[in-house]
Amino acid sequence: MPIGFVKNKVRKHRFGDFANEVSEIILHKKFAKALDGVVNKLRF
Repeated sequence: MPIGFVKNKVRKHRFGDFANEVSEIILHKKFAKALDGVVNKLRF
């Protein structure tokens, strides 16, 4: 089971060239306690 997923505005598959893209890492609540201290803010 993945711990979450990444969301951004990229809609076509491509290899690389993500330096100027902003991505949001969305983690499942189930893993929030285990990741405490690893990330500053979780968005659910």
